[in-house]
Amino acid sequence: MKVKTYKAIDMQEAMRLIKRDLGPHAVILSTRKVMEGKKAFGILGRPTVEVTAASEGPEPSPAQDHAGPEPGRLAAQNHGIGRSLEAIHEEVRQLREGLMGLAQEVRGPQDGLRKGIRDSIEELRWWVSFAAPRWRGEAGLEGSEVAMEAFSRLVRHGMRESHAVQILERMRAAGADPDQDHETEFQERLRMYLCRLARVCSPLAPGNDASKVLALVGPTGVGKTTTAAKLAAHCSIGQGRMVALMTNDTYRVAAVEQLRAYAKIMGVGFQAVFQPGDLPRILDELSENEVIIMDTAGRNPFDASQMAELKELLTADPRVSTVLVVGANADLQGLERVVQEFSILRPVGLIGTKLDEAIHFGGLFSLSIQSRLPFAYFTYGQKVPEDIRQASREDMASWTIFGIPSLFPSAAAGHLG
Repeated sequence: MKVKTYKAIDMQEAMRLIKRDLGPHAVILSTRKVMEGKKAFGILGRPTVEVTAASEGPEPSPAQDHAGPEPGRLAAQNHGIGRSLEAIHEEVRQLREGLMGLAQEVRGPQDGLRKGIRDSIEELRWWVSFAAPRWRGEAGLEGSEVAMEAFSRLVRHGMRESHAVQILERMRAAGADPDQDHETEFQERLRMYLCRLARVCSPLAPGNDASKVLALVGPTGVGKTTTAAKLAAHCSIGQGRMVALMTNDTYRVAAVEQLRAYAKIMGVGFQAVFQPGDLPRILDELSENEVIIMDTAGRNPFDASQMAELKELLTADPRVSTVLVVGANADLQGLERVVQEFSILRPVGLIGTKLDEAIHFGGLFSLSIQSRLPFAYFTYGQKVPEDIRQASREDMASWTIFGIPSLFPSAAAGHLG
């Protein structure tokens, strides 16, 4: 018996060498993989196959070769091939593990940096809260019952303490004297100051000849689909403008049909976007409309893959602007995290929903100050096209001081105010 060991880059090359030296009926005795060279994360070494084969006796005659190998020898060959396939599968598995390890090494520093920034922000917020009592003293609030009542009112209605202190301190610096004013007079001064401080925008205001494409983004369950329908109804029925609705929410059961039904009732166009590459073509088809409102699937802001997918869609065409939809019934800290994560989409403003389920409004006021994003609309119910109100500085100031009214008598049905 002639036994010989071969090294090759793969099993096919090893078999060719074996057949050349030992003949077509050589028997494979063993196979194993060998990594030659340096190993970094398990993938930079050069993989080779080491095969030991044996040849029994002289070369077979042509007749024997035509008849094929004997059953025992054929079984041995099949066994050897099976072992070689196992070795290949093992190489592929280790290569996959190495690539995953390398990707984790690359991604790890970014994730660590993001976590470190978040932790630092949370620590800063804690210190701000801890220092608020001292700030109240230095700002002269504790010596004035009127100022302290105003401060307590703002904080009770959800505003961040540090924002309340700064607002009252700036009012004092601008000449407002709570010691000289009656409580109601100082509240009116505070309301007027908050009116100047409030941020609002009108992304769908008439007057722009070009089509306006407004995409509503936000976490799950904040009411984006209903809000999209309300905005479409206002622009089409209330203003007589040509409107189209779009959605990419193919994840929720019947989500597309829900918005399609709204569009049919209002008599406006409708399109569903299934791939980011389809967006420019669909916008071209809808270009005759003055307003195009796009609903998007709710995304987990802390899932990087979901946010990347949404960003790919919304950056597929430069005509798209985004507004971030946030629920007024969420806590301020959670809202600030949501705004932070959705900032990669560069929203032009905010829409506050579920005011009818909220206890206070001051958190939304603080959110706008903190993020420097204006509010465009507020919603407060499920009725379409009612239960929506265009954001105004006067409303934001009054709701921050006096709370959110359970009803909105000044908002006529079907109008944004």
